[in-house]
Amino acid sequence: MDEIWPLLDRALQCRPLKNLAIDEGFVANRNGIQSLRIGIDAVSWLSEPNITLQDICCRLCRLLGLCVTAVFLFDKTATQDPLAAPFNALIEAFGFYSCLVKGDVVTDLACLNRMGSLDLIFTTEMEALVLGATHVVYSPQEDDFIEAFVYTSHRIQARTCLSRGGLLLFILLMGGKYIEGLPGCTEAIALRQAVRGLGDTLLLAAQTLSLAELNAFLTVWRADLRVGIMAANTMSEMVADVPDSFPDIVTLLRYARPSPSFAASQTTLWVPKAPDFAALRKLWRSFFQWRSVASIPQGFLSAFISAVCVRRLSELRNELQVLQAHVLHNTVAETIPPLSSFLSIRGHSRTAFKVDVFIAPIVAAICEGAGPPSAKMCVTVPRQILARTLPSLVQHYEKCIPIRVNAQTTHSQPILGSTAGPPIDPHLHRDAHSRRFGGRVYSGAFVYALKAHHASHPLEAGGSDEYLRLVIAGIIQEGKEEEKENIDSVM
Repeated sequence: MDEIWPLLDRALQCRPLKNLAIDEGFVANRNGIQSLRIGIDAVSWLSEPNITLQDICCRLCRLLGLCVTAVFLFDKTATQDPLAAPFNALIEAFGFYSCLVKGDVVTDLACLNRMGSLDLIFTTEMEALVLGATHVVYSPQEDDFIEAFVYTSHRIQARTCLSRGGLLLFILLMGGKYIEGLPGCTEAIALRQAVRGLGDTLLLAAQTLSLAELNAFLTVWRADLRVGIMAANTMSEMVADVPDSFPDIVTLLRYARPSPSFAASQTTLWVPKAPDFAALRKLWRSFFQWRSVASIPQGFLSAFISAVCVRRLSELRNELQVLQAHVLHNTVAETIPPLSSFLSIRGHSRTAFKVDVFIAPIVAAICEGAGPPSAKMCVTVPRQILARTLPSLVQHYEKCIPIRVNAQTTHSQPILGSTAGPPIDPHLHRDAHSRRFGGRVYSGAFVYALKAHHASHPLEAGGSDEYLRLVIAGIIQEGKEEEKENIDSVM
């Protein structure tokens, strides 16, 4: 059914996938997880000619650098592929999800998208729209995840007059994955019938009527279809090609009433995860013999480090709780790389900052020979992510190098519907240069002083924010007047 996609060109929206994920995932705090949930047909990856495990690893690395939570669906036939097991292992190690479906992968992708469990699904099969998908990204083989070619059911109907029912009738007439179609039916004939509304009545009947009622309905419906074809086509033999067995009821119900493998409640655990560095280190040694920095392709290593940094900065986590756990209970729960690894902004573009980052913690986590602890790398970080997660870093840069903002800049229209989560807690995004205690913000140097004080004077478990303020006051009295001025300036 590749011929259907050109008919939908007027409904196509093309957006850089990175921008789409940031605007409608991270900034909008979609589903309360600051991420887009995307569904990917793993079977289509495995069916590509000459696909290698290293190709798969590179694609997963690209996804890691986006604000997405990827869910890969496999069917039983895909599990027999020799690449399936290592593919699954890499998916989990990169912090994504893999699931085995009972039936057809595209059916489950469409159902999960219709339920709202997946925000976007990536496929080349038009059947996904017929099965009820609302947001489909046309994803050809060897997809590089740079551009997103998005088709939405609402826009398709508005721009082409093709509803889900119309697409259903089109595919029944022309043939698709599960049906041969009517002999002699041309694209023009099928399209004329699809926009007449016959498909909508057929879909509604298939969804609501019993089997006996549906058979009775189809007798009248077929007569209307024959009249429509006769009016649109002077070749009367086409009318005779609409048999009393059309459409096949089993196929019709398969499209109208798809059965998902998952309940909505089973998908709530699909939340963003950090990559498992220990698992990646083990898998890369086993699959690619990547043991040292020198053995890893430099292009891939740079892309991976950049992706890890962006993923780290886009995490939804309460830095206040992390700091309190450290101060009160001497608990260290820092994600790689720590926020203190992000040093300074070197430059900027319209949509991103170039940030110098200590990379030794990342390299040490994935291979041997991490190199000097002072090793740095310049990483490109989207502007919205850095401004929200490390605001003081951006503010310091803007004081030194004022950034001109074009007031005429237009924002892209949202593609996805509004399912934003609750407003972001201001405590969630405090960087290594500022922390909030008891409703007030304290500078990073203060936090380090507080940690040093804690190292020599451990606090008892069960302390409170008020006690922390008393400790801070004690540090001020010990000669931190300069830091006190910094505090006063932000109160």
